[in-house]
Amino acid sequence: DEDDRVGLFELMTSSFETMQNAIAAVKLAAYAPDVLIDVPRDTCGAHEFHRARELIALGRRLAAEAMRDGQR
Repeated sequence: DEDDRVGLFELMTSSFETMQNAIAAVKLAAYAPDVLIDVPRDTCGAHEFHRARELIALGRRLAAEAMRDGQR
């Protein structure tokens, strides 16, 4: 089915994200952070710049929650 085929952009994006995840896992294992703010990967796509305000607000909320939880 044509709808099930992966396009070139989706394939490149998926490959890049896989590489980034591997690098991040190695860096986090080597240099454990004091606070880790986990933003879900499916929060937005690579070219959703029009959602900047929404995503910045999400980042601020997640950071405040992480800092609050870390102080307990």
